[in-house]
Amino acid sequence: MWHSHNLLKSPRMSKRIRSAVRTGSLNHQLALASLY
Repeated sequence: MWHSHNLLKSPRMSKRIRSAVRTGSLNHQLALASLY
């Protein structure tokens, strides 16, 4: 698992994560992973 706890501390990132979790979009998760 990736640093979800760290990302949630950032308003913008948490918003993206919540969208990714809600939509269950694999592409969204890959986009977040590519940031690291």
